[in-house]
Amino acid sequence: MREILIVLAMIGSVAAAQPAQQSGDVPKHVTKILASGDGASKQTAYKVSSVHEEYEVLAALGVEPGTQSLVVDEKAYDAIDVTDPRTGGKRTIWFDISSFFGKEW
Repeated sequence: MREILIVLAMIGSVAAAQPAQQSGDVPKHVTKILASGDGASKQTAYKVSSVHEEYEVLAALGVEPGTQSLVVDEKAYDAIDVTDPRTGGKRTIWFDISSFFGKEW
C-alpha cells in the first residue's frame, strides 16, 4: 500500500508543478476542500478523498511539493513540505486522508 501511495504522490507532483490557478478557475470541489481547514496542523488539516485532491489543492495554493510523510495517530494524515516559488518560503501542509487511507480499492 505504501508503494502505491508513493507512486501516486509522484504522479500527482506533475500536476502540482503547474502554475497556480486563477481564483475564478479553482474547481468547486477544491474550493470546498480549502474551506475544510487551513492545512497548518493535524487539527486543521484539509479533508481530502484522494491523493489527486491533495495535489489539486497544492496547485490552487501555488506551492511546489517536496517531501511527503504519512502520519498515523487517531486518523491518517499526509504532511507535505512545500515551497512558495514567489517568496521561497517553506511550510508543511497537512491533509486528513482518513476517508480513504487503508480502504480497499
